[in-house]
Amino acid sequence: MTTPKRYRFGSFVLDLERMALIDDGTQIELRPKAFDTLRVLVERAGCLVTKDELVAAVWPDVIVNDDALAQCVRDVRKALRDTEQRIIETVPRRGYLFAAKIEDGSGSSDPQSAPITTGDHRRLTFVAALTAVVALLVTLGWYGFARKAETTIAQDRRPSIAVLPFRASTESDADAWLGEGVADDIIMALSRFRDIAVISRNSSFRFNDGEDLATIRDRVKADFLLQGSLRRTGDKLRLAVQLVDLETGVNRWAERFDRPWSHVFDIQEAVARDVAAQLATQARDAAVVRSQGMPPAVLDAYDLVLRGRKAYLSFSRPGALEGLDLVRRAVAVDPSYAVAWELLAQLLIQFFIQPYDERQGDPVVMAEARAALTKAVQLDPYYSTARAGLGAIIAREGDFDTSLKELREALRLNPNDASTLKVHADILSRAGHHEESLTTWNEVARLDPVGTPLDAALKSRAEFFMGYNEAALASARRCAALAPRLQPCLLYLTIAASAAGQPEEAKAAAQRLLELNPDISIARHFAIIPFRNPTDVEKMASYLRAAGLPE
Repeated sequence: MTTPKRYRFGSFVLDLERMALIDDGTQIELRPKAFDTLRVLVERAGCLVTKDELVAAVWPDVIVNDDALAQCVRDVRKALRDTEQRIIETVPRRGYLFAAKIEDGSGSSDPQSAPITTGDHRRLTFVAALTAVVALLVTLGWYGFARKAETTIAQDRRPSIAVLPFRASTESDADAWLGEGVADDIIMALSRFRDIAVISRNSSFRFNDGEDLATIRDRVKADFLLQGSLRRTGDKLRLAVQLVDLETGVNRWAERFDRPWSHVFDIQEAVARDVAAQLATQARDAAVVRSQGMPPAVLDAYDLVLRGRKAYLSFSRPGALEGLDLVRRAVAVDPSYAVAWELLAQLLIQFFIQPYDERQGDPVVMAEARAALTKAVQLDPYYSTARAGLGAIIAREGDFDTSLKELREALRLNPNDASTLKVHADILSRAGHHEESLTTWNEVARLDPVGTPLDAALKSRAEFFMGYNEAALASARRCAALAPRLQPCLLYLTIAASAAGQPEEAKAAAQRLLELNPDISIARHFAIIPFRNPTDVEKMASYLRAAGLPE
Protein backbone atom coordinates (compact mmCIF):
# COMPACT_ATOMS: atom_id res chain seq x y z
CA MET A 1 0.00 0.00 0.00
CA THR A 2 1.47 3.35 -1.08
CA THR A 3 1.53 6.42 1.09
CA PRO A 4 -1.04 9.02 -0.06
CA LYS A 5 0.45 11.98 -1.87
CA ARG A 6 -2.45 14.20 -0.75
CA TYR A 7 -4.34 14.38 2.50
CA ARG A 8 -7.70 16.11 2.70
CA PHE A 9 -9.15 17.46 5.95
CA GLY A 10 -12.02 19.91 5.93
CA SER A 11 -11.42 22.52 3.22
CA PHE A 12 -7.67 21.83 3.24
CA VAL A 13 -5.49 19.58 1.12
CA LEU A 14 -1.89 18.81 2.08
CA ASP A 15 -0.14 18.03 -1.22
CA LEU A 16 3.17 16.28 -0.60
CA GLU A 17 4.08 16.16 -4.28
CA ARG A 18 3.97 19.92 -4.62
CA MET A 19 4.90 20.61 -1.01
CA ALA A 20 1.82 22.80 -0.75
CA LEU A 21 -1.01 23.43 1.69
CA ILE A 22 -4.16 24.28 -0.26
CA ASP A 23 -7.32 25.82 1.17
CA ASP A 24 -10.30 25.58 -1.15
CA GLY A 25 -8.08 25.90 -4.23
CA THR A 26 -5.80 28.63 -2.86
CA GLN A 27 -2.23 27.83 -1.88
CA ILE A 28 -1.39 28.85 1.69
CA GLU A 29 2.22 29.81 2.25
CA LEU A 30 4.09 28.12 5.07
CA ARG A 31 7.72 28.24 6.07
CA PRO A 32 9.51 25.01 5.15
CA LYS A 33 9.89 23.96 8.80
CA ALA A 34 6.25 24.72 9.57
CA PHE A 35 5.23 22.66 6.53
CA ASP A 36 7.40 19.76 7.71
CA THR A 37 5.80 20.00 11.16
CA LEU A 38 2.33 19.77 9.63
CA ARG A 39 3.38 16.88 7.39
CA VAL A 40 4.65 14.82 10.32
CA LEU A 41 1.49 15.45 12.34
CA VAL A 42 -0.82 14.64 9.41
CA GLU A 43 1.05 11.45 8.54
CA ARG A 44 0.51 10.32 12.15
CA ALA A 45 -3.03 11.69 12.50
CA GLY A 46 -4.86 10.44 15.58
CA CYS A 47 -1.61 9.56 17.35
CA LEU A 48 0.38 11.48 19.89
CA VAL A 49 3.63 12.83 18.43
CA THR A 50 6.03 13.81 21.17
CA LYS A 51 8.05 17.01 21.02
CA ASP A 52 11.24 15.01 20.76
CA GLU A 53 9.86 13.04 17.81
CA LEU A 54 8.82 16.22 16.03
CA VAL A 55 12.17 17.90 16.58
CA ALA A 56 14.01 14.80 15.34
CA ALA A 57 11.88 14.67 12.19
CA VAL A 58 11.89 18.39 11.37
CA TRP A 59 15.41 19.34 12.50
CA PRO A 60 17.53 16.20 12.03
CA ASP A 61 21.07 16.55 13.40
CA VAL A 62 20.40 20.12 14.58
CA ILE A 63 19.97 21.25 18.18
CA VAL A 64 16.94 23.49 18.65
CA ASN A 65 15.03 24.70 21.65
CA ASP A 66 11.30 24.37 22.35
CA ASP A 67 10.63 27.87 21.03
CA ALA A 68 11.42 26.79 17.47
CA LEU A 69 8.89 23.96 17.57
CA ALA A 70 6.27 26.06 19.33
CA GLN A 71 6.56 28.78 16.69
CA CYS A 72 6.12 26.25 13.88
CA VAL A 73 2.98 24.88 15.55
CA ARG A 74 1.68 28.45 15.93
CA ASP A 75 2.33 29.11 12.23
CA VAL A 76 0.49 25.94 11.25
CA ARG A 77 -2.50 26.72 13.47
CA LYS A 78 -2.68 30.22 12.01
CA ALA A 79 -2.67 28.80 8.47
CA LEU A 80 -5.41 26.33 9.41
CA ARG A 81 -7.43 28.97 11.31
CA ASP A 82 -7.24 26.59 14.26
CA THR A 83 -7.72 29.20 16.97
CA GLU A 84 -9.56 26.75 19.24
CA GLN A 85 -6.93 24.02 18.70
CA ARG A 86 -9.47 21.51 17.43
CA ILE A 87 -7.27 20.40 14.52
CA ILE A 88 -3.94 20.27 16.34
CA GLU A 89 -4.39 19.44 19.99
CA THR A 90 -1.72 20.09 22.59
CA VAL A 91 -1.04 17.20 24.93
CA PRO A 92 0.42 18.97 28.01
CA ARG A 93 4.11 18.25 28.69
CA ARG A 94 4.17 15.58 25.99
CA GLY A 95 3.50 16.79 22.45
CA TYR A 96 0.81 17.26 19.83
CA LEU A 97 -1.99 15.27 18.21
CA PHE A 98 -3.58 15.90 14.81
CA ALA A 99 -7.29 15.41 15.60
CA ALA A 100 -9.04 16.26 12.31
CA LYS A 101 -10.50 13.51 10.14
CA ILE A 102 -8.17 12.66 7.27
CA GLU A 103 -9.24 11.60 3.79
CA ASP A 104 -7.00 10.37 1.00
CA GLY A 105 -7.15 13.24 -1.50
CA SER A 106 -5.01 11.62 -4.18
CA GLY A 107 -7.80 10.25 -6.33
CA SER A 108 -8.30 11.54 -9.85
CA SER A 109 -11.75 12.80 -8.98
CA ASP A 110 -10.33 15.11 -6.35
CA PRO A 111 -11.06 18.69 -7.44
CA GLN A 112 -7.79 19.75 -5.82
CA SER A 113 -5.77 17.52 -8.11
CA ALA A 114 -5.31 20.28 -10.68
CA PRO A 115 -1.79 21.71 -10.59
CA ILE A 116 -1.49 24.54 -8.10
CA THR A 117 1.86 26.24 -8.14
CA THR A 118 3.21 29.72 -7.53
CA GLY A 119 3.00 30.26 -11.30
CA ASP A 120 1.39 28.43 -14.21
CA HIS A 121 4.07 29.57 -16.61
CA ARG A 122 5.10 26.96 -19.15
CA ARG A 123 8.73 27.95 -18.88
CA LEU A 124 8.77 27.33 -15.14
CA THR A 125 6.78 24.12 -15.48
CA PHE A 126 9.37 22.86 -17.90
CA VAL A 127 12.24 23.92 -15.65
CA ALA A 128 10.67 22.16 -12.69
CA ALA A 129 10.24 18.96 -14.69
CA LEU A 130 13.76 19.23 -16.03
CA THR A 131 15.14 19.71 -12.54
CA ALA A 132 13.49 16.47 -11.46
CA VAL A 133 15.00 14.65 -14.44
CA VAL A 134 18.47 16.01 -13.70
CA ALA A 135 18.12 15.04 -10.04
CA LEU A 136 17.31 11.48 -11.12
CA LEU A 137 20.29 11.40 -13.47
CA VAL A 138 22.55 12.58 -10.67
CA THR A 139 21.35 9.69 -8.54
CA LEU A 140 22.13 7.27 -11.35
CA GLY A 141 25.56 8.76 -11.95
CA TRP A 142 24.67 10.06 -15.41
CA TYR A 143 24.89 13.78 -14.81
CA GLY A 144 27.88 14.18 -17.14
CA PHE A 145 25.87 12.65 -19.95
CA ALA A 146 22.96 14.98 -19.29
CA ARG A 147 25.21 18.02 -19.50
CA LYS A 148 26.40 16.94 -22.94
CA ALA A 149 22.99 16.07 -24.31
CA GLU A 150 21.70 18.58 -26.84
CA THR A 151 18.38 19.15 -25.17
CA THR A 152 16.58 22.33 -24.24
CA ILE A 153 18.56 22.63 -21.01
CA ALA A 154 20.37 25.60 -22.52
CA GLN A 155 17.07 27.41 -23.06
CA ASP A 156 16.80 28.44 -19.42
CA ARG A 157 19.28 31.30 -19.33
CA ARG A 158 18.17 32.67 -15.99
CA PRO A 159 20.98 33.12 -13.45
CA SER A 160 20.85 30.24 -10.98
CA ILE A 161 21.64 30.70 -7.30
CA ALA A 162 22.53 28.15 -4.65
CA VAL A 163 21.91 29.27 -1.06
CA LEU A 164 23.97 27.58 1.64
CA PRO A 165 22.89 27.30 5.28
CA PHE A 166 24.24 30.33 7.09
CA ARG A 167 27.11 29.65 9.46
CA ALA A 168 25.99 30.41 13.02
CA SER A 169 28.41 31.79 15.56
CA THR A 170 26.20 32.56 18.55
CA GLU A 171 26.35 32.59 22.27
CA SER A 172 24.32 29.38 22.46
CA ASP A 173 24.62 26.23 20.36
CA ALA A 174 20.84 25.97 20.57
CA ASP A 175 20.64 28.88 18.09
CA ALA A 176 22.49 26.98 15.34
CA TRP A 177 19.16 26.13 13.65
CA LEU A 178 18.66 29.80 12.79
CA GLY A 179 21.27 29.67 10.00
CA GLU A 180 19.29 26.99 8.20
CA GLY A 181 16.01 28.79 8.82
CA VAL A 182 17.26 32.08 7.32
CA ALA A 183 18.58 30.25 4.26
CA ASP A 184 15.23 28.43 3.91
CA ASP A 185 13.34 31.70 3.93
CA ILE A 186 15.71 33.29 1.41
CA ILE A 187 15.19 30.34 -0.97
CA MET A 188 11.42 30.73 -0.65
CA ALA A 189 11.61 34.51 -1.20
CA LEU A 190 13.89 34.19 -4.24
CA SER A 191 11.66 31.55 -5.81
CA ARG A 192 8.99 34.23 -6.34
CA PHE A 193 11.17 36.08 -8.86
CA ARG A 194 10.45 34.94 -12.41
CA ASP A 195 13.88 35.72 -13.88
CA ILE A 196 15.99 33.88 -11.29
CA ALA A 197 16.39 30.13 -10.86
CA VAL A 198 16.99 28.89 -7.32
CA ILE A 199 18.70 25.58 -6.62
CA SER A 200 16.58 23.42 -4.32
CA ARG A 201 17.54 23.20 -0.67
CA ASN A 202 17.94 19.44 -1.00
CA SER A 203 20.87 20.07 -3.34
CA SER A 204 22.42 23.19 -1.85
CA PHE A 205 22.13 22.17 1.82
CA ARG A 206 24.45 19.22 1.18
CA PHE A 207 27.34 21.69 1.22
CA ASN A 208 28.72 24.18 3.74
CA ASP A 209 30.53 27.45 3.21
CA GLY A 210 33.89 25.79 3.76
CA GLU A 211 33.41 23.69 0.62
CA ASP A 212 35.57 24.28 -2.44
CA LEU A 213 33.71 26.62 -4.81
CA ALA A 214 34.58 24.59 -7.90
CA THR A 215 33.10 21.49 -6.27
CA ILE A 216 29.84 23.30 -5.52
CA ARG A 217 29.69 24.71 -9.04
CA ASP A 218 30.24 21.32 -10.63
CA ARG A 219 27.81 19.47 -8.36
CA VAL A 220 24.82 21.82 -8.32
CA LYS A 221 25.47 23.62 -11.63
CA ALA A 222 24.75 27.05 -10.16
CA ASP A 223 25.99 30.38 -11.52
CA PHE A 224 26.11 32.12 -8.15
CA LEU A 225 26.46 31.13 -4.53
CA LEU A 226 24.96 32.97 -1.57
CA GLN A 227 26.72 32.28 1.69
CA GLY A 228 26.74 34.04 4.99
CA SER A 229 27.18 34.01 8.71
CA LEU A 230 25.15 35.18 11.66
CA ARG A 231 26.07 36.11 15.18
CA ARG A 232 23.79 36.78 18.12
CA THR A 233 25.17 38.88 20.92
CA GLY A 234 22.75 39.64 23.71
CA ASP A 235 19.69 41.21 22.09
CA LYS A 236 21.37 41.93 18.76
CA LEU A 237 21.70 39.87 15.58
CA ARG A 238 24.28 40.54 12.88
CA LEU A 239 23.98 38.83 9.49
CA ALA A 240 26.75 39.03 6.88
CA VAL A 241 26.08 37.80 3.32
CA GLN A 242 28.02 37.64 0.08
CA LEU A 243 27.16 36.67 -3.49
CA VAL A 244 29.96 34.77 -5.24
CA ASP A 245 30.25 34.26 -8.99
CA LEU A 246 31.02 30.54 -9.20
CA GLU A 247 32.50 30.88 -12.66
CA THR A 248 35.17 33.39 -11.65
CA GLY A 249 35.24 33.14 -7.85
CA VAL A 250 34.71 36.92 -7.63
CA ASN A 251 32.51 38.37 -4.89
CA ARG A 252 29.80 40.24 -6.76
CA TRP A 253 28.07 41.66 -3.71
CA ALA A 254 28.42 41.75 0.05
CA GLU A 255 26.21 43.27 2.70
CA ARG A 256 25.73 43.30 6.46
CA PHE A 257 22.40 43.42 8.24
CA ASP A 258 22.01 44.38 11.92
CA ARG A 259 18.73 43.70 13.67
CA PRO A 260 17.49 43.76 17.25
CA TRP A 261 16.80 40.32 18.68
CA SER A 262 13.20 40.85 19.72
CA HIS A 263 11.45 37.95 18.07
CA VAL A 264 13.63 35.51 16.21
CA PHE A 265 11.03 34.45 13.64
CA ASP A 266 10.08 37.99 12.69
CA ILE A 267 13.78 38.76 12.26
CA GLN A 268 14.28 35.64 10.16
CA GLU A 269 11.50 36.70 7.78
CA ALA A 270 12.56 40.36 7.61
CA VAL A 271 16.21 39.56 6.93
CA ALA A 272 15.26 37.00 4.28
CA ARG A 273 13.10 39.62 2.58
CA ASP A 274 15.85 42.24 2.57
CA VAL A 275 18.48 39.82 1.32
CA ALA A 276 16.25 38.35 -1.40
CA ALA A 277 15.20 41.72 -2.82
CA GLN A 278 18.76 43.03 -3.02
CA LEU A 279 20.15 39.69 -4.17
CA ALA A 280 17.68 39.53 -7.07
CA THR A 281 18.97 42.86 -8.37
CA GLN A 282 22.61 41.90 -7.93
CA ALA A 283 22.16 38.54 -9.69
CA ARG A 284 20.50 40.23 -12.67
CA ASP A 285 23.30 42.81 -12.90
CA ALA A 286 25.94 40.09 -12.73
CA ALA A 287 24.16 38.14 -15.46
CA VAL A 288 24.18 41.25 -17.68
CA VAL A 289 27.95 41.52 -17.22
CA ARG A 290 28.32 37.90 -18.31
CA SER A 291 26.19 38.36 -21.43
CA GLN A 292 27.91 41.52 -22.66
CA GLY A 293 30.62 39.57 -24.45
CA MET A 294 28.07 37.73 -26.57
CA PRO A 295 27.36 39.00 -30.11
CA PRO A 296 23.73 40.16 -30.59
CA ALA A 297 23.03 37.47 -33.18
CA VAL A 298 23.36 34.68 -30.60
CA LEU A 299 21.38 36.30 -27.79
CA ASP A 300 18.26 34.41 -26.71
CA ALA A 301 15.10 35.95 -25.25
CA TYR A 302 16.43 36.02 -21.71
CA ASP A 303 19.69 37.77 -22.65
CA LEU A 304 17.78 40.24 -24.82
CA VAL A 305 15.53 41.11 -21.88
CA LEU A 306 18.52 41.49 -19.56
CA ARG A 307 20.12 44.00 -21.88
CA GLY A 308 16.81 45.65 -22.60
CA ARG A 309 16.14 46.20 -18.91
CA LYS A 310 19.56 47.73 -18.40
CA ALA A 311 18.93 50.12 -21.29
CA TYR A 312 15.46 50.97 -19.93
CA LEU A 313 16.88 51.84 -16.52
CA SER A 314 19.19 54.44 -18.05
CA PHE A 315 16.05 56.66 -18.27
CA SER A 316 17.32 58.28 -21.45
CA ARG A 317 16.02 58.50 -25.01
CA PRO A 318 18.90 56.43 -26.50
CA GLY A 319 18.43 53.84 -23.75
CA ALA A 320 14.68 53.66 -24.35
CA LEU A 321 15.16 53.23 -28.11
CA GLU A 322 17.77 50.51 -27.60
CA GLY A 323 15.65 48.76 -24.97
CA LEU A 324 12.54 48.80 -27.14
CA ASP A 325 14.44 47.24 -30.05
CA LEU A 326 15.94 44.54 -27.83
CA VAL A 327 12.67 43.59 -26.15
CA ARG A 328 10.73 43.48 -29.43
CA ARG A 329 13.32 40.97 -30.61
CA ALA A 330 12.85 39.04 -27.36
CA VAL A 331 9.09 38.58 -27.81
CA ALA A 332 9.71 37.54 -31.42
CA VAL A 333 12.23 34.90 -30.28
CA ASP A 334 10.00 33.61 -27.46
CA PRO A 335 6.37 34.82 -27.58
CA SER A 336 5.59 32.81 -24.43
CA TYR A 337 8.06 34.72 -22.23
CA ALA A 338 5.91 36.84 -19.88
CA VAL A 339 8.88 38.83 -18.55
CA ALA A 340 9.61 40.13 -22.07
CA TRP A 341 6.02 41.27 -22.58
CA GLU A 342 6.06 43.09 -19.23
CA LEU A 343 9.26 44.96 -20.11
CA LEU A 344 7.87 45.83 -23.55
CA ALA A 345 4.93 47.49 -21.79
CA GLN A 346 7.19 49.47 -19.44
CA LEU A 347 9.23 50.80 -22.36
CA LEU A 348 6.08 51.79 -24.25
CA ILE A 349 4.83 53.61 -21.15
CA GLN A 350 8.09 55.56 -21.05
CA PHE A 351 7.52 56.67 -24.65
CA PHE A 352 3.97 57.70 -23.68
CA ILE A 353 5.18 59.77 -20.70
CA GLN A 354 8.57 61.14 -21.73
CA PRO A 355 9.18 63.71 -24.51
CA TYR A 356 11.31 61.30 -26.54
CA ASP A 357 9.37 61.64 -29.82
CA GLU A 358 5.91 61.96 -31.28
CA ARG A 359 4.69 58.99 -29.23
CA GLN A 360 4.35 61.11 -26.07
CA GLY A 361 0.70 61.17 -25.05
CA ASP A 362 -0.36 58.96 -27.96
CA PRO A 363 -3.25 56.73 -26.79
CA VAL A 364 -2.27 54.09 -29.37
CA VAL A 365 1.02 53.62 -27.51
CA MET A 366 -0.78 53.17 -24.19
CA ALA A 367 -3.20 50.70 -25.79
CA GLU A 368 -0.24 48.62 -27.01
CA ALA A 369 1.29 48.75 -23.51
CA ARG A 370 -1.97 47.52 -21.98
CA ALA A 371 -2.16 44.69 -24.51
CA ALA A 372 1.42 43.67 -23.69
CA LEU A 373 0.71 43.58 -19.94
CA THR A 374 -2.51 41.65 -20.51
CA LYS A 375 -0.50 39.14 -22.54
CA ALA A 376 2.09 38.85 -19.75
CA VAL A 377 -0.58 38.18 -17.13
CA GLN A 378 -2.32 35.64 -19.39
CA LEU A 379 0.98 33.79 -19.82
CA ASP A 380 1.76 33.92 -16.11
CA PRO A 381 -1.06 34.98 -13.76
CA TYR A 382 1.35 34.79 -10.82
CA TYR A 383 3.94 37.21 -12.28
CA SER A 384 3.74 40.02 -9.73
CA THR A 385 5.55 42.70 -11.76
CA ALA A 386 3.17 42.27 -14.69
CA ARG A 387 0.16 42.44 -12.37
CA ALA A 388 1.58 45.66 -10.92
CA GLY A 389 2.06 47.13 -14.39
CA LEU A 390 -1.54 46.31 -15.25
CA GLY A 391 -2.60 48.03 -12.03
CA ALA A 392 -0.71 51.15 -13.08
CA ILE A 393 -2.44 51.15 -16.48
CA ILE A 394 -5.83 50.89 -14.76
CA ALA A 395 -4.94 53.94 -12.64
CA ARG A 396 -4.16 55.90 -15.82
CA GLU A 397 -7.67 55.05 -16.94
CA GLY A 398 -9.00 56.70 -13.78
CA ASP A 399 -10.06 53.63 -11.75
CA PHE A 400 -7.82 53.99 -8.71
CA ASP A 401 -9.77 51.56 -6.51
CA THR A 402 -9.39 48.68 -8.98
CA SER A 403 -5.77 49.69 -9.56
CA LEU A 404 -4.91 49.47 -5.86
CA LYS A 405 -6.73 46.15 -5.57
CA GLU A 406 -4.61 44.77 -8.42
CA LEU A 407 -1.45 46.11 -6.78
CA ARG A 408 -2.31 44.53 -3.44
CA GLU A 409 -2.71 41.21 -5.23
CA ALA A 410 0.66 41.71 -6.94
CA LEU A 411 2.31 42.32 -3.57
CA ARG A 412 0.65 39.24 -2.15
CA LEU A 413 2.22 37.21 -4.95
CA ASN A 414 5.68 38.65 -4.25
CA PRO A 415 6.08 41.01 -1.30
CA ASN A 416 9.84 41.14 -2.02
CA ASP A 417 9.49 42.66 -5.49
CA ALA A 418 10.81 46.21 -5.19
CA SER A 419 9.49 47.07 -8.67
CA THR A 420 5.94 46.23 -7.60
CA LEU A 421 6.36 48.15 -4.36
CA LYS A 422 7.47 51.24 -6.31
CA VAL A 423 4.38 51.14 -8.50
CA HIS A 424 2.23 50.75 -5.38
CA ALA A 425 3.89 53.79 -3.77
CA ASP A 426 3.31 55.85 -6.93
CA ILE A 427 -0.37 54.94 -7.28
CA LEU A 428 -1.04 55.46 -3.57
CA SER A 429 0.17 59.04 -3.94
CA ARG A 430 -1.86 59.70 -7.08
CA ALA A 431 -4.91 58.23 -5.32
CA GLY A 432 -4.46 60.70 -2.46
CA HIS A 433 -3.01 58.30 0.16
CA HIS A 434 0.10 60.39 0.71
CA GLU A 435 1.16 59.18 4.15
CA GLU A 436 0.88 55.53 3.08
CA SER A 437 2.75 56.38 -0.11
CA LEU A 438 5.68 57.88 1.80
CA THR A 439 5.75 54.90 4.17
CA THR A 440 5.91 52.64 1.13
CA TRP A 441 8.75 54.65 -0.41
CA ASN A 442 10.69 54.22 2.82
CA GLU A 443 10.10 50.47 2.53
CA VAL A 444 11.35 50.62 -1.06
CA ALA A 445 14.58 52.20 0.16
CA ARG A 446 15.12 49.21 2.43
CA LEU A 447 14.64 46.68 -0.37
CA ASP A 448 16.46 48.69 -3.05
CA PRO A 449 18.91 51.04 -1.29
CA VAL A 450 20.43 52.37 -4.53
CA GLY A 451 17.16 52.93 -6.37
CA THR A 452 16.65 54.88 -9.59
CA PRO A 453 16.38 58.59 -10.39
CA LEU A 454 12.63 58.14 -10.96
CA ASP A 455 12.29 56.71 -7.43
CA ALA A 456 13.78 59.91 -6.04
CA ALA A 457 11.39 62.09 -8.09
CA LEU A 458 8.28 60.21 -7.01
CA LYS A 459 9.40 60.09 -3.38
CA SER A 460 9.85 63.87 -3.58
CA ARG A 461 6.19 64.16 -4.56
CA ALA A 462 5.07 62.10 -1.54
CA GLU A 463 7.26 64.22 0.77
CA PHE A 464 5.84 67.40 -0.77
CA PHE A 465 2.25 66.34 -0.10
CA MET A 466 3.14 65.49 3.50
CA GLY A 467 4.56 68.99 3.97
CA TYR A 468 8.19 67.87 4.25
CA ASN A 469 9.41 70.53 1.83
CA GLU A 470 13.13 70.32 2.62
CA ALA A 471 13.12 66.53 2.26
CA ALA A 472 11.16 66.85 -1.00
CA LEU A 473 13.72 69.33 -2.33
CA ALA A 474 16.62 67.05 -1.37
CA SER A 475 15.03 64.09 -3.18
CA ALA A 476 14.25 66.15 -6.29
CA ARG A 477 17.79 67.54 -6.38
CA ARG A 478 19.17 64.01 -6.16
CA CYS A 479 16.99 62.97 -9.09
CA ALA A 480 18.07 65.93 -11.22
CA ALA A 481 21.73 65.28 -10.43
CA LEU A 482 21.44 61.63 -11.49
CA ALA A 483 19.27 62.22 -14.57
CA PRO A 484 19.36 65.91 -15.60
CA ARG A 485 17.25 65.25 -18.71
CA LEU A 486 14.52 63.15 -17.08
CA GLN A 487 11.27 65.14 -17.14
CA PRO A 488 9.91 64.02 -13.71
CA CYS A 489 13.16 65.13 -12.06
CA LEU A 490 12.83 68.67 -13.37
CA LEU A 491 9.09 68.83 -12.80
CA TYR A 492 9.25 67.80 -9.14
CA LEU A 493 12.36 69.92 -8.60
CA THR A 494 10.30 72.90 -9.82
CA ILE A 495 7.49 72.08 -7.37
CA ALA A 496 9.74 71.26 -4.40
CA ALA A 497 12.00 74.30 -4.82
CA SER A 498 9.01 76.61 -5.11
CA ALA A 499 7.34 75.05 -2.03
CA ALA A 500 10.60 75.26 -0.05
CA GLY A 501 10.96 79.00 -0.67
CA GLN A 502 13.61 78.75 -3.40
CA PRO A 503 11.91 80.64 -6.26
CA GLU A 504 15.05 81.17 -8.35
CA GLU A 505 15.91 77.47 -8.26
CA ALA A 506 12.30 76.67 -9.16
CA LYS A 507 12.33 79.04 -12.15
CA ALA A 508 15.65 77.62 -13.35
CA ALA A 509 14.27 74.09 -13.16
CA ALA A 510 11.13 75.14 -15.03
CA GLN A 511 13.24 76.74 -17.75
CA ARG A 512 15.30 73.57 -18.18
CA LEU A 513 12.03 71.62 -18.34
CA LEU A 514 10.75 73.85 -21.16
CA GLU A 515 14.04 73.47 -23.03
CA LEU A 516 13.76 69.69 -22.70
CA ASN A 517 10.08 69.61 -23.71
CA PRO A 518 8.88 72.82 -25.41
CA ASP A 519 5.35 71.41 -25.67
CA ILE A 520 4.89 70.86 -21.95
CA SER A 521 2.11 72.64 -20.13
CA ILE A 522 0.40 72.12 -16.80
CA ALA A 523 -2.78 70.82 -18.43
CA ARG A 524 -0.89 68.51 -20.81
CA HIS A 525 1.18 67.02 -17.98
CA PHE A 526 -1.79 66.15 -15.79
CA ALA A 527 -3.67 64.74 -18.77
CA ILE A 528 -0.83 62.23 -19.19
CA ILE A 529 -0.32 61.64 -15.44
CA PRO A 530 -3.81 61.66 -13.87
CA PHE A 531 -4.54 62.11 -10.16
CA ARG A 532 -7.73 61.24 -8.29
CA ASN A 533 -8.10 64.47 -6.29
CA PRO A 534 -8.42 67.81 -8.12
CA THR A 535 -7.10 69.56 -5.00
CA ASP A 536 -3.82 67.62 -5.30
CA VAL A 537 -3.51 68.65 -8.94
CA GLU A 538 -4.18 72.30 -8.10
CA LYS A 539 -1.64 72.28 -5.28
CA MET A 540 1.11 71.12 -7.64
CA ALA A 541 -0.13 73.35 -10.47
CA SER A 542 0.07 76.46 -8.30
CA TYR A 543 3.79 75.96 -7.70
CA LEU A 544 4.44 75.11 -11.36
CA ARG A 545 2.52 78.23 -12.38
CA ALA A 546 4.52 80.40 -9.97
CA ALA A 547 7.77 79.09 -11.50
CA GLY A 548 6.65 80.09 -15.01
CA LEU A 549 5.30 76.88 -16.51
CA PRO A 550 2.47 77.67 -18.97
CA GLU A 551 -1.10 76.60 -18.33
